[in-house]
Amino acid sequence: MILTNPVFLWGLLALAIPIIVHLFAFRRTKKIYFSNISLINQVKDETKSKSRLQHLLIMASRLLFFLFLVLAFLQPSFNDGEDLSRRSILYIDNSFSMSGEVGPGITGLDEALSLVNAYVKRQPRDHEFVVLTNDFASFSSQFQSQDETLDYLTEITYSARTRSLETILTRVSSYQQPDAQVFLFSDFQKSTTGNLSFEQDQLPGKVYATVVEPGESGNIYVDTTYLLNPFLNLGEKNEVIFEVRNTGKGIYDNLNLRLLNENKLVGSQTLSVPARGRAVAQFEIDQAALQSDKLVLSFEDFPVTFDNEYVLSVPASPKVKIVVVSDTESSYLAQVFGNAELFELTLLAPDKIDFSKLSGADLLIVEGMDEVPGWVLGQIGQVNHMIWIPSENPQTERFASALGTSFREANDTIPSRSVLMNKDNPFFEGLIDGTSQNLALPKVRRVLAHRSTVNSLLGNEFGGPFLTQFNLQSQIFLFTAPLSLEFTDLPEHSLFVPMMYRIAQLSAKGNGTLANSFDESVVSLEVSSEKYGSVKVMGMDGEFIPNYYYTGRLLTLEMPPDAFESGFFEVLIEGDTVATLAFNASRNESDLTPYTEADLQIISEAIPQFEVLEYEDPAQLAGFFSGEQDQTYLWKYALLLALFFGLLEVILVRLAHASRSGKAKT
Repeated sequence: MILTNPVFLWGLLALAIPIIVHLFAFRRTKKIYFSNISLINQVKDETKSKSRLQHLLIMASRLLFFLFLVLAFLQPSFNDGEDLSRRSILYIDNSFSMSGEVGPGITGLDEALSLVNAYVKRQPRDHEFVVLTNDFASFSSQFQSQDETLDYLTEITYSARTRSLETILTRVSSYQQPDAQVFLFSDFQKSTTGNLSFEQDQLPGKVYATVVEPGESGNIYVDTTYLLNPFLNLGEKNEVIFEVRNTGKGIYDNLNLRLLNENKLVGSQTLSVPARGRAVAQFEIDQAALQSDKLVLSFEDFPVTFDNEYVLSVPASPKVKIVVVSDTESSYLAQVFGNAELFELTLLAPDKIDFSKLSGADLLIVEGMDEVPGWVLGQIGQVNHMIWIPSENPQTERFASALGTSFREANDTIPSRSVLMNKDNPFFEGLIDGTSQNLALPKVRRVLAHRSTVNSLLGNEFGGPFLTQFNLQSQIFLFTAPLSLEFTDLPEHSLFVPMMYRIAQLSAKGNGTLANSFDESVVSLEVSSEKYGSVKVMGMDGEFIPNYYYTGRLLTLEMPPDAFESGFFEVLIEGDTVATLAFNASRNESDLTPYTEADLQIISEAIPQFEVLEYEDPAQLAGFFSGEQDQTYLWKYALLLALFFGLLEVILVRLAHASRSGKAKT
């Protein structure tokens, strides 16, 4: 027998009440003297014997009344099958997708908590529980009592973390409790639950899955954001682009998007998003006019509101670090990249290479190369982009070995007009009007010739490459002529500066990641200072010290496992702010499309250990969870018996009074 509420065993002390009443409730008698009392003594003995029997019956009925009343509160039950486990593992999906309404004013998380609360209360007092949420909180590390579990349920709120079904089952298996009852409460959305294909041996035991259906799964959210020009500099305007997705079955007209900077409106537009489709919104931003690098895209979409704001950080791009190695006294390159607001220029002589200056360079330019030196080859993969400019008499075999294509000396005798080898190449976008028929391009007399024309950007009018891009571990731009007026007039041509800026732009690290997701546990950023120091992250909810490490100028942070609200986080080194990180809920979380009960039933048919629980109302499911399908509860019978003996006591008392009244009249 199982007692659901053993604390009511103290109620058995109430059985002492009828006994005390029986022992001490004496009737006071009045003496009456008669001349002949023999008949009276005989009547007295008969009456006393009958009265004692009545008192015993009344006391017994009272005792049985209190006994069965206490048993009704104890809620005894018999297990019809095997002994039920005294431990339960309860997983509650508290991700943001559970904020969808399952009824008027009732969210999916509210219903899941209500079901779990009802289940916990209906278990015996000695039952133990693990309540597992997406946070994997420390409370879930061991089994807890009923009271501790009920208290913890009141503290559960939404979490920015998401967990796949495989991750949840792995965590449940780690408790090594194959006999424990395992219940899963989730909306089982496809984007976060993951693949449903798993084997029976992956289950920790019997698993019951409950689909908390959030109703309509349509939602509007920001899927992707990026800058039209990732190389954003102070004083230059740019465009930030948002791809907005609609997962609903109907078109969403007149979606009002507002872009804010420190609560100041930067731009606004109305968007129409097709059903199950995407739409693009573009906002022009002026870095100089922004009060900070924090931008917020806001819109209204009900009933799911957790992703109605999307935050991003748009700092000005760092200066492009350019190293020029040249023995040319009057190099044009120093003039081109002399803008200190845009570039961090370092000039080195070929015989005085400072390798510490090469560390962290975005663009390495080597001018006047007779051959490809070994130290240049060592920088391939270390530097984003390179520009190689040959000398007047280069050694072709060294170029061929380095670039993997055949080279020879060019036999150009006079300069010839250059042409665009591929005017549709994105490299020329914004540099040259491809529709113009009269392009005045520079002239060139080459000293190198090679056969690779696949990635050639400029060539002479005979098809010989002048500027070619080689895609190795680094992007290498090779000129086949020295940048001197004897071989080409490119340095004095209007195309020269924009073309060099474009290569610098391609080599720049840009603005980095505009927005991060809470699914990303590790974040890396480049710090401008080489000074190492203690790191602290400050957010809207407080501050914390993350795990971190430095690799050169790269700082890697491990975000904490605790859930934080979406928003901005400032990274401080020794108290100085070095970067602002923008974190949003996972975009997978915004796609609310769920697996249906029919989808899960397919698994249940294949794997008997996985059972899907269907219900029409929470009370029905709570009853199933409490073990009513395997137990026979006796509290109803105990209550009926308590009422019976209570009624029997009333009848006996009335009969006793009637008997005494009749004798008194006699």
